Amino acid sequence: MLDVIIINSKHYKYPATVIELGLSDHLAQKLPVQNISRTSNNKRVLKRCFGENNIREFKHLLKKETWQEVITGTEVNTKFEVFMNIFRNSFDTAFLLEYTYENSPYKNGWVTQGIKTSSKK
Repeated sequence: MLDVIIINSKHYKYPATVIELGLSDHLAQKLPVQNISRTSNNKRVLKRCFGENNIREFKHLLKKETWQEVITGTEVNTKFEVFMNIFRNSFDTAFLLEYTYENSPYKNGWVTQGIKTSSKK
């Protein structure tokens, strides 16, 4: 396998075609791509906050667990399931999912006003 194209088929609706060039034993692939512009501001997204206070709360929740059921369990799959349940519960409690509004589709700190102006030209 020399070349690989990975696409998100959920948003992809154009067929790829194989082109015989007659130049060698390799074929070419043609994959039409639609440029999707993100013009909608204030898009509502579900995110987790990973701030210092959240991390501190997560560590606190993990430290206060006794882990007794994980330590004393005999079946490895059951022990792992108990561990993951405790971990996930602490994670979900410390890092709550919250709806926020995404004001800008791209948040690149390195893009200056000069670059934006040049891009428009």
